[in-house]
Amino acid sequence: MLALLVALSLATAPDTTAGKGVSGEVAPEVKAVFADAKRLFAQKRYAEAIVKFQEAYANAAHPVILYNIGKCHERLGDAAMALRSFREYARLAPKAVNDPALKGDIANAERRLKEHGEQQLVVFADPATAKISVDGKPLSPSPAYVELKPGTHLITVTADGYQEEARPFVMVLPRVAELTVNLKPAAAPTPDVPLELGATAGATLTPRTSEARTDLVATQAPAGHKRLGTWVSGGVAVAAAATAAGFGVSALLASKELGDQTAAATRTQQRADALMAQAHDHALVSSVAWGVAGAAVVTAVVLFFVEGAQK
Repeated sequence: MLALLVALSLATAPDTTAGKGVSGEVAPEVKAVFADAKRLFAQKRYAEAIVKFQEAYANAAHPVILYNIGKCHERLGDAAMALRSFREYARLAPKAVNDPALKGDIANAERRLKEHGEQQLVVFADPATAKISVDGKPLSPSPAYVELKPGTHLITVTADGYQEEARPFVMVLPRVAELTVNLKPAAAPTPDVPLELGATAGATLTPRTSEARTDLVATQAPAGHKRLGTWVSGGVAVAAAATAAGFGVSALLASKELGDQTAAATRTQQRADALMAQAHDHALVSSVAWGVAGAAVVTAVVLFFVEGAQK
């Protein structure tokens, strides 16, 4: 078993690999806090040790301290918090990713979460200041960790000056998952500029006569094209509805495949990511297409009466 909490010191060392110390110069008072944390751990006072380790980390953010915090949570039986600490350690200290002891700790925490019918997801957002929520519940800023039951969940990411991203995510039990959401900048608002048809700079517009307005209406609806607008809008509605239905079925099939527990054991991460992207993108296209179809139907009904009155 990795004896990191006993062997670790806050003196200068060649790297931050688990069990080999922490690099960089550290203030004496931080060393003292870390020594207190190790002493509390040795006394099996794990909750108090966590507080001291967190204090040491706040003053000297060495990733390996996170591993110590994870071991404390592990001894307290909190698999979720232990896994969060282990994964943050691995993220901030890439050299430790291949350490056998760390791999074993992560696998053990994953297994314990699975036994409780849930698994862990971490959400990365760009910009990092974005607000992240899952199923309407706010999470911490990026990276945001959350434990979820298997099934489909809605991840929402928002930030000032960016377009909101609402993405469905299918959680499966076998292993932890990661999701990255890159927000797109919001489009600049179009200024309201009044249109002056036929006017030139400095000219004064004069009201059109009733004859001029009658001529304009006649030009818009020439003889032989009665209810042309109605038919065009109706065609748009049918095409949009067909598009919405097709993409909706595609999104549903992708979500169903992601939720298939039998296939999950042999599914590659690349395939899972592709299915997740398909479910999200096709669901979004389907929603937009249904909106277009609805608007086209309303327009067709209005034009039916307006063009009929022009006979």
